[in-house]
Amino acid sequence: CAAGGSNVLSIEYSVERPVKWLGLHLPLGGIDLYDATVFGVVCKSCAPEATTFRFCLRSPTASGFVDAFLPKHVVAYAQTSTHVDLLKLDDREDVPEQAAWRDLIVFFPTQSAAIDLIDLRVFVV
Repeated sequence: CAAGGSNVLSIEYSVERPVKWLGLHLPLGGIDLYDATVFGVVCKSCAPEATTFRFCLRSPTASGFVDAFLPKHVVAYAQTSTHVDLLKLDDREDVPEQAAWRDLIVFFPTQSAAIDLIDLRVFVV
């Protein structure tokens, strides 16, 4: 796996009892998606043992919030790999065009794991 301290995130955790989810919220501010066609992420990751995680875009609504999961699962394993995933925004009711705030949520496995997120980029087209 990646050596050195230049990772975006290095996380190792132990799950002591069953949980429904484990998420890390990364604030994106009020990204305006009015004229956007695509919202996506590119990440480089590795893990000592094969594991998966998933990205989600959360946006506020009048009644709380709405989550739009990116369709692919990231698979991290011993060799560094790059993952690209995107949401096609046309006709999506779960991604408001404008929002006061948005979070990119990383949903980690609900069992003990170690993951290095070496690089993470968000793009809007």
